[in-house]
Amino acid sequence: MSGHADNGIDLGSVDWELSTTGSMTSSERATCANCSADVGVAFGEQDSSLHGILYAIRMCFLPIVLLGTVTNGFNFVILTRRDMRFLSTSVYLFALALADLGVMYVELFRVWFEWADLVRPETYFTGAYCKIANYTNGVVRDYSNWLIACLTLERVMMVASPYRAKHLCTVSTARRVAAVLFGTLCIPHLHSLIFSVPQTQNGGWVCWEDRSLRVGVIWAAIVEFAIGYVVILVVFVLNIILVSLIYRSKLSCLTCSSDKRANANRRLTRTLLLVAVVFLVCETPRIIISFVCRFLTRTPTRRIVLNLSYVLSGINHASNFFIYVLASPRFRHLSLATFPVSLIAKYVRKSQPAFTYRVQQYPDVGRQLIDHIGVNVLPLRVPEASTCLERISPEAEQEGRRLAEYQLPFS
Repeated sequence: MSGHADNGIDLGSVDWELSTTGSMTSSERATCANCSADVGVAFGEQDSSLHGILYAIRMCFLPIVLLGTVTNGFNFVILTRRDMRFLSTSVYLFALALADLGVMYVELFRVWFEWADLVRPETYFTGAYCKIANYTNGVVRDYSNWLIACLTLERVMMVASPYRAKHLCTVSTARRVAAVLFGTLCIPHLHSLIFSVPQTQNGGWVCWEDRSLRVGVIWAAIVEFAIGYVVILVVFVLNIILVSLIYRSKLSCLTCSSDKRANANRRLTRTLLLVAVVFLVCETPRIIISFVCRFLTRTPTRRIVLNLSYVLSGINHASNFFIYVLASPRFRHLSLATFPVSLIAKYVRKSQPAFTYRVQQYPDVGRQLIDHIGVNVLPLRVPEASTCLERISPEAEQEGRRLAEYQLPFS
């Protein structure tokens, strides 16, 4: 069985895996009464149930990967729409979806694949495999985490100084920041390309740093702390600042009239704040437990808790789409306009004569439906608000009200 390294630190059999005899299948591992942990923790008969729990937890990795693939794919489609391309936030969210997808496959799917023994580990556990896998995993995980910090910092600037942020928080700036951040994170993780080697521990295969070279171990520890842990503190502090700025702005604008743009910015701020909070809730346990387990014996119970923290982390990387849909009307409406458009078009074309209703109540429905859904559901010429079309039936008016929900300003 195989291992895993996060940012070059040994999360292989130390933090992820339970070593077993190489000939056992996954189902046999689940009920094995005498399997031993990689650090010499014996699994007696009383621990077989804990081993079964660990087996069930690791089987959750694959569904999380599949869910993350679908949700991040939806993010790609929506964030590349013309409506979203002019937003600097979309650049960070698109990069975040890429990084999350990388974490899904390089970390969770990789561990599930290695542990499931679908292929004999001797066939692919090479030096190149360990170096590339550990290096890629460290880069994409930290890239995903620091993109959350970039998003939060941008919202702090937007709330603290909207006029100055208008010139700083542009699409071109966001692209440069995302590219520079990625290039910067590629440098400290080079230790994985230098020191990662395949090893066998208690009959199982692991990708570990070469323990005979102290410089590699020290380098990996510094990178894990300076990049992997500090980002949690940065995001936490930025969120405290953002919440305080929002509270102050609400107090100072109790009597101010709010326009659509201000409302849209507030909704976007709340959405990104929720993303950051979910990130803190899901990632902090993994970082803390991983750090603690470096200095404690990996007992079955501690290993179960550690694997649960990685499940929680995987849910974080797979759930951003649902946060966007629930918290952002703009994203929700774009989702409705993107995916079921063919069904809406087919239904509307069949029922087009029934969509005549009073234009005094819905003067811009036709125009905005055409603009945002791409389907001409009304007659080619939409009359002015002062014109009154004949009302055919109450059912037609009710249908018009239902479709009018799509023409609300996206925010």
